[in-house]
Amino acid sequence: MKIVACYKLVPEDRDINVNSDLTLDLSKATWKVGDYDLTAIEMAMRIGEAQEGAEVVLLTYGGDVVTDQKLKKGVYARGPQMGYAVRDNEAFCSDSFGTARVLAAAIDKIGDVDLVVCGEGSGDIYSQQVAPILATLMKRPVVNAVKEASAEGGQLTVKRDLEDAVEVATLPLPAVVSTTSEACKPRIPGMKDILAAGKKEQVVWEIGEVLSDQSALRKEVVNTLSPAQKERARTIFEGIDSLDSFVDALRKVM
Repeated sequence: MKIVACYKLVPEDRDINVNSDLTLDLSKATWKVGDYDLTAIEMAMRIGEAQEGAEVVLLTYGGDVVTDQKLKKGVYARGPQMGYAVRDNEAFCSDSFGTARVLAAAIDKIGDVDLVVCGEGSGDIYSQQVAPILATLMKRPVVNAVKEASAEGGQLTVKRDLEDAVEVATLPLPAVVSTTSEACKPRIPGMKDILAAGKKEQVVWEIGEVLSDQSALRKEVVNTLSPAQKERARTIFEGIDSLDSFVDALRKVM
């Protein structure tokens, strides 16, 4: 069984500055693996560790940062045998459909993949669209918001929480799933794991080696703005008798 866990490298939230015109300044931002993707990697590892002879590999798509050795050690230390990266210096111009196209082509190039595990959304855009689009392009069944998953006999059994019920479903492999952020707690690599991660293979493909036509990937990003900040009203309501006044004040600002 071969499992691919997809992850995205995103800017560290606390390093992003907001300019006076509400544009975002990423010049001082360091990069990290998206938190939701760490959960996906952990789920992929748990499914793989329960299957004799299973192989778990990583896949990412982005700019030059995908080959950063420090980031590579940090994510490869979490257990996968090896990984793949598609490098594209214009990856930031790709939307969810474009990203799914690249991942689908890369997975096809990897070959013989039984299961693809994605996070519920990326740590920056958080569209929650990549996994369903990816499955559609690959013509594979997909389930999102997966909380638990196990594989047996060529099938995957998943569990997810609905509004008023817990749903258990079985789907044939190969398949695609996306996890919830509460699915499992990502493991913390030890020093031995981190040192070993530096020796694990990462196959790097340039975008042209995966997709010959990248024209459909390029989208013009007009702007990305931070929401306008409002001054706090600093109004204090005291006592149960002020509850109606509090509700009225909320309605006026909503």
